Amino acid sequence: MHIKNRWIYAAALLGAVLLGTPDFAASSEAPSPANSRTPIATVNGHPIPESALLSMLLRDPSVVNPILDQLINDALIQEEAKRHHAEATSDEIQGRKEQLMTLNRVPKLDNLLRRHHETMADLEHDIQVWIETVKLLTPDAKPPHMVRLRHILIRVTSDGQADPKPFRSHTDVEALAIIKTIQARIKDGRKFDELAKEYSEDPATRDSGGNLGIAYKDGPFEPAILTAALTLTRPGEMLPCAVRSPLGYHLIQAESTENNHPRSENPAYANITVEIRARSVTDAQMQDFVKGLRAKAVVVNHYLSK
Repeated sequence: MHIKNRWIYAAALLGAVLLGTPDFAASSEAPSPANSRTPIATVNGHPIPESALLSMLLRDPSVVNPILDQLINDALIQEEAKRHHAEATSDEIQGRKEQLMTLNRVPKLDNLLRRHHETMADLEHDIQVWIETVKLLTPDAKPPHMVRLRHILIRVTSDGQADPKPFRSHTDVEALAIIKTIQARIKDGRKFDELAKEYSEDPATRDSGGNLGIAYKDGPFEPAILTAALTLTRPGEMLPCAVRSPLGYHLIQAESTENNHPRSENPAYANITVEIRARSVTDAQMQDFVKGLRAKAVVVNHYLSK
């Protein structure tokens, strides 16, 4: 659902009373707008109140009905999630928001929301409903094995290829010798992330101490790296041998796992868990699910009856 402003959300709510279970009926009483006197615009010092705009919106079924219909669907999903203890957690919602920031390469969502004429509350509501729908449709899903990885890459350039600037190319023998040096320094007590900053020839992860992100089955990793990495089961564990990929040799360490990670990583692990569950859910299944909820519910649309 993409409601453009909170005042539209309030307008739609004014038109609906949904009658279901006692808990649902009690939580679905239509609220009034926060302040009907709040100006939506000012002309030469004279305010146009928000209530005037709401009144105009309510005269146009093409504007109100789609929003109202979505609100009804969302409310039914939230009621069902509460009944089955499948509510979206704060970590799951935060994880989705962090993923949006990563995908859009922004440190905050404020500008992105303004561009789409949404509020943070709108976005969090949409995320919550999506997560709860996925969880309701995948009740038997089990958490996958996940590992946050660090790596140190020593590049090997194939014949005929240019050196990977700013690094020079290595032969297999040279690369493996460097790997052995790094392994020896780790045994001597050097930290993996410090050595990644010193030795790694991956410009994308070098400055972050080799942070590759979280690996999971069928995740977006080089297959050889993924297969080897998922054998790691505890933080700090390192693969005994470097893994060969088309880029060269990777020394890989587990930074954390789904069962053993700092609280700050809760959102990232929670988001991946939901995403994996969502793989088995189609849009058609979601639509059929909502149709089924509506078929069992008692919905009175007072806006349409006016």
